[in-house]
Amino acid sequence: NGFAPLPSDSAVLSQHAGLNGVNERLGDYEAKWHGKMDAWVVLGLEDVSSVYGWRLQAERAMAAQGRPGMSDAQVADFVSRYMPAYDAYLPGLYEAAEGEGVGGKPTLLVWVDKKRAPVVGRTRCINWKCQMSKMLGRASLPALRWGMVLGS
Repeated sequence: NGFAPLPSDSAVLSQHAGLNGVNERLGDYEAKWHGKMDAWVVLGLEDVSSVYGWRLQAERAMAAQGRPGMSDAQVADFVSRYMPAYDAYLPGLYEAAEGEGVGGKPTLLVWVDKKRAPVVGRTRCINWKCQMSKMLGRASLPALRWGMVLGS
């Protein structure tokens, strides 16, 4: 997921119940999975509250197909449960993606708006060793293992 654990004394961890446990597990997750990735793709959100609307849209689409879905209140409750993690970890993820790359690895950062459209002029490639077209065009090049992060 690209999130890195925060220092255990980080103030944000005490502001939300359960975030300390999430933070501890992120260390294990990062140790296990980060090394398996050659590069990261980060989808950055200009406004993280867009997640509420996206989830509502998905639930309404399911209901329109006759499948069970959550009510607006249930969606708000559901999404609000993971928003504290976004508040805690997205700033560091975005900073890494815009700086030296996530974990120092090649990183493609694509900002998206509330309509899920790329934001022109904000896409960045960090630490890319060669052009994507060359990488994809060489049959002898081993497949890259990508970590996809939805920064929402």
